[in-house]
Amino acid sequence: MFDGVRNSVIGLTAEKRPLLYIGLPKLITFLIGVFFGILLLQQYNQTRYFSLPYAMLISIFMILGAIGL
Repeated sequence: MFDGVRNSVIGLTAEKRPLLYIGLPKLITFLIGVFFGILLLQQYNQTRYFSLPYAMLISIFMILGAIGL
């Protein structure tokens, strides 16, 4: 019943300011991936240990940021 109203409100909002509602979440997600990437490189340089969970987290955030959530 309310799906049409919700979809039209989201659609109009995304049409009015697409960069804010579509581009900003992409950028934030991508920057989170970059942040974890920097942490992984710092950890590797200090301990010579490559953390696979960090690498998986980085790849998930970077892919989500690239394709747009």
